[in-house]
Amino acid sequence: MKTKSRCLGFSTGSIYKLPISLEEKLVLCGQISTAGVEICFNSTDQVLNYKHSSEIQNLAKSFDYLSIHAPSADIRYSKNEVSKTILSRLEEIIQATRAKSVVFHPDIIDDVGLLLKSVLPVAIENMDKQKNAFKRPSEIAKLFANTNFGFVLDIQHSFENDPSISLIKEFLDMAGNRLTHCHISGSSLTELHLPIHMADNQKTITSFIETLPDVPLLNEGTFPLKEKHEVLEDMKTELSFLQFHNFLKL
Repeated sequence: MKTKSRCLGFSTGSIYKLPISLEEKLVLCGQISTAGVEICFNSTDQVLNYKHSSEIQNLAKSFDYLSIHAPSADIRYSKNEVSKTILSRLEEIIQATRAKSVVFHPDIIDDVGLLLKSVLPVAIENMDKQKNAFKRPSEIAKLFANTNFGFVLDIQHSFENDPSISLIKEFLDMAGNRLTHCHISGSSLTELHLPIHMADNQKTITSFIETLPDVPLLNEGTFPLKEKHEVLEDMKTELSFLQFHNFLKL
């Protein structure tokens, strides 16, 4: 197998069940790998209540690659004050953390112009089977027309829509050099986003990963709620599993 130079990191969303601060989540992720991290804001309140600190700034600098996941649970990006406020706050966070991309779910973007007017390094993510649209490359490509948006390939979402490698290849062909990073995780009959070493589809997912180009791989699989030191061990196990299968860079 060819040695890969791409790096592996974790999303803070993968440890959202831990009742700890964002600073503590970044420390935990950094204990496993400083190659990459994604700060996940699930709701608008998390963005509005975000308080930048010198600790977060220093932690952000310690990662080679950092992205932000924009809220998706309670917002539609349209011409309203909430959207404008959230985008403005995200711009402040980007400037403070020097994040290289901001990930958006395309199914909740009603006004593309709002994103075009911002200074955010926007990256669009492909959607899972539960969504009505943006599950296929042709749908994502429409958002790329007359924009410089990047693309984030979620391989578990792709697996849900097509368990063969075909859709992955179509997305990669469509995205070209717009690909900023990939979200990686697996699934089971009861969980849609699991660490890959805990997933029923781990064999297929690892075969998908082997085909990916050298971009950061950010793990979104949700770790079960345990004591913090136990979650840390689970994260180490995930890293070791992926290193064994894919020769990942730390």
